[in-house]
Amino acid sequence: MRSVTRAGPILLILSLFPVAGYAQEGGLEVLEGETLYQEGWLFTLSDTFTRQSRLFEGEKEVRDSLDRVRMDHRLTSSVNYGALPDLTLTALLPFVYRTLESDAGDAETSGIGDVTLVAKYRIFRTTAHRASDNLAALLGLELPTGSDTETENGARLPMTLQPGSGSWDPFAGLAATFERDRWKFNGVWLYQLNTEGGQDYKFGDELVLDLAVGNRFWIEKYPGPSASGTFGLRWKHEFRARQDGDGVTNTGGDTISARLSFVFHPRPVWDIVATLEVPLYHRVNGTQLVDDFSLFIAIGFRI
Repeated sequence: MRSVTRAGPILLILSLFPVAGYAQEGGLEVLEGETLYQEGWLFTLSDTFTRQSRLFEGEKEVRDSLDRVRMDHRLTSSVNYGALPDLTLTALLPFVYRTLESDAGDAETSGIGDVTLVAKYRIFRTTAHRASDNLAALLGLELPTGSDTETENGARLPMTLQPGSGSWDPFAGLAATFERDRWKFNGVWLYQLNTEGGQDYKFGDELVLDLAVGNRFWIEKYPGPSASGTFGLRWKHEFRARQDGDGVTNTGGDTISARLSFVFHPRPVWDIVATLEVPLYHRVNGTQLVDDFSLFIAIGFRI
């Protein structure tokens, strides 16, 4: 579904701004070095909300004469299965809802997004008393299951407003997790290759480096509740998008962000997670709207 009011053709230009974040984050524990136990299941439901209202030119914030505000919700259901002790398989199905408000008019789109499939294989593990080290390789693929043909007045909306990309997008990465007593350290490297999709549009490839440290500050006797907090830093580089083989001017750049996470386990089988991510630095190509913040909320159940 979608609706557009006032100045539809102008909105096609106004909405050419990407939204940061990546699909693999829709689930829990996907980007960690640890794997599920064999034949174990983890089901999750999450919502990622991102707001953009600041206009940047290079590294400098500039005035937006059209007062644009973009808001994205990504509701994701995921299934994780421990196929082997060292192999976890994950499928993520998102529903996307996007709005763009501006003095020139408003736009809205919604629909099923692109399904993501992930295989995580643990290639190294050591354990000791109250300590463990894990290193895993990730391989995955985003499938073009979301619509990329939403229209207004007979014209397609731009790809950055479509629920889907229309492209097959593989990715690969490494995730390392080290635990010492109540402390947990996690590092992720991830590269996603985006291919050409709808409207001959190719979203820019993405490179992500992520470091985080967490502490289990509350642990009750099993099966009692527990809680932990995590602080992380992330650098994301997005390459310039291309359309009809030519570079798209106002796309690509670098973002450094910080995030705070809180995880609560009322029982060992339940996970409740809340994460707030706030950008610290932007450097964009051309002129782009950038993230104000991103809020991630999720609940998981294990069997």
